[in-house]
Amino acid sequence: MLPLTKDDITLRDIPEKYVLATDNLRFMMAGKIDDPFQGCACSMADVTRHLVDKLLVKKKEILLVDMEAGVESFGRGVERSIDTVLIVVEASFESLALAEKIGYMAEGIGVRKVRAILNKVPSEGIQAKIVEKLKEKNIWVCSTLKDSRKSIYEADFSMPLCLVIGSEEKGVRPLVQKQCDLDVTIPINDAVDSLNASVAAAVVLFEIKRQRNRD
Repeated sequence: MLPLTKDDITLRDIPEKYVLATDNLRFMMAGKIDDPFQGCACSMADVTRHLVDKLLVKKKEILLVDMEAGVESFGRGVERSIDTVLIVVEASFESLALAEKIGYMAEGIGVRKVRAILNKVPSEGIQAKIVEKLKEKNIWVCSTLKDSRKSIYEADFSMPLCLVIGSEEKGVRPLVQKQCDLDVTIPINDAVDSLNASVAAAVVLFEIKRQRNRD
């Protein structure tokens, strides 16, 4: 059984049979409704909420809680001990409206950091339109370019920011690039031609986090 009766829980307190481990990663999955007439999933949400509330995360450890799409988890209070909410937003009016509602509910329970990732943007025109809407809300748009004159370590990332990572083959789309407020490059060894998109995003996000923690 999970030690939910304790005031504080560490990773070592969780029985190994509940955890899938590889290298420095630990994975757990809460129960879900798989068959008809299994009842409400509220008890599963309660277990998740209590575990998140009580789990002690050490320095350099990160707890990532992947919730189902929607706002139901906010109604059950799962996110009340979370310090950052990351919203995956697709290019549809419904997804944008849902993202705005999630942002509102996150702020309502005291989460100060609400971030978004655009996913499955089908065309350059739609991506450019989304960037335009972000700029209307006074959010700076920053792109990564291999040939930029400014290193990520020279840039100022203190402002509200949208980070644009181009595809690994074609980079940032030209129409979107024209709308960006600044572009940066990641200094790398000459032996490496470029980084893939996920690695590039991780490097830039780490530098953004480092700067904001410093300030």
